[in-house]
Formats: sequence, structure tokens, C-alpha cells
Amino acid sequence: MTVRPFGRWPADEHVPSDSMNGSSSSSHSLIDFGRLILFGGAALLAGVACAGWLDGHRGGGLPGTLQARSLTITAARPCTVAELLVETGQTVTADTPLVRLYDEKLEARLAHQQRELDRLRAEVTRATAAAEVELGWRRRELQSEVFTAQMTLATLQNERLSRQVEQIAWREHLASTPAWTGESASDPFLRPITLSATATGLERLQAVLKEDAAAVAAESLTAKIQLCEARLEELAALQQRLDANVRLSAGVEVAERRVSAAEAELAALQDQQRQLTLRSAGYGVVGLLLRQPGDRLAEGDAILELLDDDQRTVQARVPTERLGGVRVGDEVAVVFPDDIRRTGVVVAIPPQAVAGGASSTGTTELQIPIAPRGKLWPKTPIGTRVDVILSRR
Repeated sequence: MTVRPFGRWPADEHVPSDSMNGSSSSSHSLIDFGRLILFGGAALLAGVACAGWLDGHRGGGLPGTLQARSLTITAARPCTVAELLVETGQTVTADTPLVRLYDEKLEARLAHQQRELDRLRAEVTRATAAAEVELGWRRRELQSEVFTAQMTLATLQNERLSRQVEQIAWREHLASTPAWTGESASDPFLRPITLSATATGLERLQAVLKEDAAAVAAESLTAKIQLCEARLEELAALQQRLDANVRLSAGVEVAERRVSAAEAELAALQDQQRQLTLRSAGYGVVGLLLRQPGDRLAEGDAILELLDDDQRTVQARVPTERLGGVRVGDEVAVVFPDDIRRTGVVVAIPPQAVAGGASSTGTTELQIPIAPRGKLWPKTPIGTRVDVILSRR
């Protein structure tokens, strides 16, 4: 076998046709592969150039989410979710019931306080009944004593009137009889005594004594009448205070005060029970329902979220290395799904960065709020992902 140099054939030898065909096919394959590499490189360079051009003109696209101001409804005390009264996405207005909670301890206190109030009210009823019975007896006694005092007063007044009449009669009788000053009446003590012309000195003396006795009796009866009238005034005042005194002695006032205190405590517990039905403070849309009926809650546990659909913002996630080109008041382009575009404005720069999510490079980023400028954000669901394009300075 003759060994020939690689790639060369002698001039006088015929090259086999199958060898020529294989060589031609390999050449064409190499050419096609080279062209493919050439076109791929050109496309890659064009893509890089286009991305650089876009990055130089628009600052690059950043991820963002559509958010709304939210209010988290929490439990004010340990309790259980009894019933959810709304659904996710439901629009609510002020004072709309959202969730009803159940507090087992509060319910036990309510039941106990209601039983205590019923017992105290029954005690008031018994004390009032006893007071009514006592009041009836006391009124009859007072009325009897008042009647006796009035009868005594009438008798004394009649007797005094008789004595006064008797005194006047004796006085008129003595005044109508001419006085006698005979010589035999030499005693100065007897001279003032007048005697009738026919009467003896003894009779005249008896008349004067009877007049004096009638006057004294009238004065004594006047004193008795005054005492009797004072007693009637005392009885009248006692009648006015009788109801209050009997109620106090029977314990009605004390029992009623206890009932009032128990009613106030029960009202406070019922107010706490009403507060277990949580209500919306204003207009909003129900967001996530974080709990289900039967769930146990501790104080401060979140139950659901309310979203203020009228105050939507876009939160753009801006890496801290790109923060130098972002300022408050900068306009940005926001691209929503279906290529809906809106213009926004940076409203604040948060003072603290957060970890860059799922990034493994250890980068940090800022959650920058963006408000609409011009047209409002479209009515897409809260949490929709958007693209935020910052303007390069």
C-alpha cells in the first residue's frame, strides 16, 4: 500500500467520485455553520445594543405591584370567630357589619349578671309589697290619731267658747247692776265690789268669782287648743314623710339602688357584647379573609383586611444601586396588563431598604410609592404586577 500525503492526490491518478462528493458536502456544512454563528452573533449584538439604547433612554423596567391603603381588622380581646358577615371583594360602607365574634367568658358574665339582676328585681318587688302593707297600717293609725286630735280640738274649742260666753254674761250682769256704796262698807277692800240694790254682798261676790273662773277656764282651754293644733301639724308632716320612711325602713330604697347598679353593669357588658360585632369605619372593599368561623383569636390577631379602593398606589421595587437616579416628583411610566399605560409620579423615598426578595445576590431595594398623574390607575385587581419605567437623568 502506497501512503500518500494528506490532502493530496497524484496528478496521474483518478480521484474517486465518492471521495469528491464527501469533501464537497463537508465544505457546505462548514459554511452553513459559520453563517449561523455570524447571524447569531449579529442578533446578539443588536439585542445588546437595543437594550443599551432603551436603558439609556428610559432607565430600564422595574417590577411593581398595584396596592391600596389597607386597614387590618383585629380582635380587641381573646375570642372566637362566630360568623363572617362579608366576602372578599365586597364593597362596604360605614357601619357595615364585618364579622361577629364570640367571647365565652363574656357570655358567662352576661348570664350571671342577668340572673343577679332578676334576683335583685324580685327583692325590690318583695320589699315594695312589704312596704305597701306597712304603709297601709301606718296610714290607718295616723288617720285615727288625726281624727282623735280633730275631735279633741273641736271639743276644746266648744268648751272654750262656752267659758267665754259665760265670762261675758257674768261681766254684763255685773255691769248692769248699780253699785252700792253704803256706809256699812267701811272696809276699803270691799268698796270696789258693786252690789245690786236687792242683792246681798255675798251674791255679788259669787258673781265676780264666777266671772273670774270662766276667764281662767277659757285661757286654759286656749293653751290646750294650741297643743292640739301643734299635734295636728306634726301628724300632717308625718303623713307627708310616711311613704319615704316606710320604704326606707322596708329596704326598698337600698334594693332599688342595687338594681340600678346591676342594670348599669349589665348595660356595660351588653355594650361589650355589641362591640364583638366589628363594623366598617368607612367606605372600602373587603380584601383577604384571614380567619374562618371557629378560629380562636388572641388579642391583636388579624381577622380581615379592608382596602380603600379610591386611594390606589403602585409600589415600585427599586434596587438601592439605582436609587441615585430617583427623586420625589419624578415622572415614571407604568405599564399594566394588556399594555395599558399610565403616567405616575414618585411621591416619597422610604428611609429604609429591605432585602431584595428572592434575589441571591444579597441586594437590597426600596419600596417606592408612585401615585397617578393625569389618568387614574385602571380598575385592575389589587396586587396586580406592573412594570415601572424610570426616566434616566
